[in-house]
Amino acid sequence: MSYNLEAVRKAVTDAGLDPATAGRYDLGRVLGISEWKARELAAQLKGKAKAKVETPPLDPIEEHKLQKENRELRRQLKETLEKQVVNQRYQDFIAEIAAKPICQPAWLTKQPSYKKHTVTPTAFLSDTHFGEVVSAPEVNWANKYDVSIAELRLRNFFHNTIKFAHKYLHGMDYTGIVLALGGDLFSGNIHDELKETNEQTIGEAILHWLGPMEAGIKLLADAFGKVYLPCVVGNHPRNTQKPRHKMRVRDNFDWLFYRLLERNITGDKRVTFDVSESSDFYYQVFGTRYCLTHGDQFRGGSGISGILTPVTLGDSRKRKRSQSIQLPYDYLLMGHWHQLLWLKKAIVNGSMKGFDEFALDNNYDYEPPQQAFWITDPQHAVTLHAPIFVEDDAEGWRKPVPHVATV
Repeated sequence: MSYNLEAVRKAVTDAGLDPATAGRYDLGRVLGISEWKARELAAQLKGKAKAKVETPPLDPIEEHKLQKENRELRRQLKETLEKQVVNQRYQDFIAEIAAKPICQPAWLTKQPSYKKHTVTPTAFLSDTHFGEVVSAPEVNWANKYDVSIAELRLRNFFHNTIKFAHKYLHGMDYTGIVLALGGDLFSGNIHDELKETNEQTIGEAILHWLGPMEAGIKLLADAFGKVYLPCVVGNHPRNTQKPRHKMRVRDNFDWLFYRLLERNITGDKRVTFDVSESSDFYYQVFGTRYCLTHGDQFRGGSGISGILTPVTLGDSRKRKRSQSIQLPYDYLLMGHWHQLLWLKKAIVNGSMKGFDEFALDNNYDYEPPQQAFWITDPQHAVTLHAPIFVEDDAEGWRKPVPHVATV
């Protein structure tokens, strides 16, 4: 809206005001106009009115470009502000953490108690197959076995058991040691090939191995104070071609060997034998219930799951049967399979004989000669467990590199 400046000056002068100094409030009151209109009119009266510059309209393409640049600048500004907020929060968090004092728990500085813990170790001896011969060339030089090698491995079994318990484990007070005998101490004559290749007859083997076994048991008694021997028979030393159920135990050369060994050590009060008259034997250590069996009652093992299927299925059936005759157990112990396996509630022993022709021809996995060792704790049952390796460098049969023919 435009005004006649001369008429405005006259009206202001008539009102007793100076047009050159009249402010927007006076002009608005005299002329009856709004304050913002009076401000512009006052500037015109004072000669300070700014000329309006007419801005030419923008090209549509240029206007779109400017709008796009404007949106990008706004986005960058937003990201920058958000990063500043996050950085500030992080700095506040670091400052808050740094301000908190470090409180070390008391148990870290408390001196530990070195009082010994009472436990009972178990060494599991089975599947020694005394008297048998394994020919190194027939198993691609993966193993060899005969009487002299068996003597070295039996010695290592007793020595390494003592070494592991007393040298590698500390802070434990042993009540004694359980030496579980799981059968198949002798290969026997149940197969024609064994009759033809065994280095010792069954009678020769029994008489030969009484001395080394007696010496090893007394060695354990010297190291642990007491030795308890639960014993079951295996399937190889039986005196019949086919397995039988009547008189299964007493018609087995394992049973005869146990009884002769017991008679020889009768005067040593540190040693206690429990020779089972059944295929299974039940005993307890600190309330932990064990069922010792040889393992030949279970069938299968050639599938992709290996021995897991027969062992778990057989254990389930045996637990059910044992429960029904009021002989429940916590852990099942067995040999027979020549594979050391630690399951949740079952321990399968390895073999002192080691890899043989039967294992090779049936494509079973190689396993070094080893036996099972574990600790029974009064509160936690089976805790520490480890293999006892028995192979000896003095056996002197192993080739440095497997023999591969070249053409």
